[in-house]
Amino acid sequence: MQSSNNMSYESKQKGFTLLELLIVLLIISVSSAVVYISIGIAERKAVLKDNARRVVIHLKYAREISVMQKKVVALKPFVEGNGYALIEIRHDNRDDTEETFKTLKKISLKRSLSIEGDEIIFYPIGYSSGGILIIKDEEGRGYEISVDSETGKIALVKIT
Repeated sequence: MQSSNNMSYESKQKGFTLLELLIVLLIISVSSAVVYISIGIAERKAVLKDNARRVVIHLKYAREISVMQKKVVALKPFVEGNGYALIEIRHDNRDDTEETFKTLKKISLKRSLSIEGDEIIFYPIGYSSGGILIIKDEEGRGYEISVDSETGKIALVKIT
């Protein structure tokens, strides 16, 4: 008779309890939240790095146009800090006192990134005005882009 009671008790224990299921769901939820947050942070860092590299590419492009086409070309950040423009600087008269500007390309930064720094000018001989541009996000992460005045060499450095 005892064996029949054991049998009926074991047959009732074929599944998980509600408490066990809730604990598993809690673990899955917390794990998902951690992964979601990590992916979001990594994605924002990737967007920042991608935009910093785009600025470097545009600086190299401006230098190449300057040397190859014998023009004075500059990269000028917008006052608002949400983008920049590549401009050609022309001297209209013989005494070089009057300059005109032609916009070659306007570039907007993605999301809530900002760029600050001075205008960087490239000259046909190969040198530049030099300078530093800083591109950063709303959380303070950023990159410093420096241009050497003598060689026109461009360097990209991560800042914290």
